[in-house]
Amino acid sequence: MHKLICLFIFLYLAPACKAVDFKLGLMAGVNTSLNQLYTYNDITGTDPKLGYNAQAYARFKFSSYILQPELGYLTNRVGFSLNENGQSAECNFNLGQMYTSVLMGFQFSKIRFAIGPSIVFYANQSFDALTSKTTVISQVNDGRAQIGAVANLGINVSKRWSIDARVSRTFTQSEFNSTSPTSSYNFSGNTGLISIMLGYSIFKTK
Repeated sequence: MHKLICLFIFLYLAPACKAVDFKLGLMAGVNTSLNQLYTYNDITGTDPKLGYNAQAYARFKFSSYILQPELGYLTNRVGFSLNENGQSAECNFNLGQMYTSVLMGFQFSKIRFAIGPSIVFYANQSFDALTSKTTVISQVNDGRAQIGAVANLGINVSKRWSIDARVSRTFTQSEFNSTSPTSSYNFSGNTGLISIMLGYSIFKTK
């Protein structure tokens, strides 16, 4: 009896499996920070900087519906203006983030639109002030995963190549503290990015 049930399930799912368009690929590109940061003490201003990103993705297309799980790494870079012992100083904050997301959406012809949740993990970070070479950054809530969301607009340029633009933002805040031999700086907030990526499908079924 169980063999008959298995055969029935196979015959029922086989046409649906053939209708699935599956792609496995890589994406890489540049981004600019879209953070909402709250600064304190001697941090007098912030400035978005260019970073980079790279990810692997699997894209399942059912008719016009898309399901796309992703795993990637990015750098979120911000420039800071500091008042350090009465002197103005410029520094860069480099935040490395591992992330995973699941996008869901639609494809019309060669254009794709998808949104979905994401989880962001802080991989590494550095805070390099020009007047304090030994400045060290530490995250107060180190080890916490940040929950966020992603919105993506993509164009399939060819059967394997694509271009994607996206906006991402975390919903939960992080707190940071930077210390040097003479000063201490604090800031907090949500991290986010605007990204442009070039994609290539290394495997596809159609």
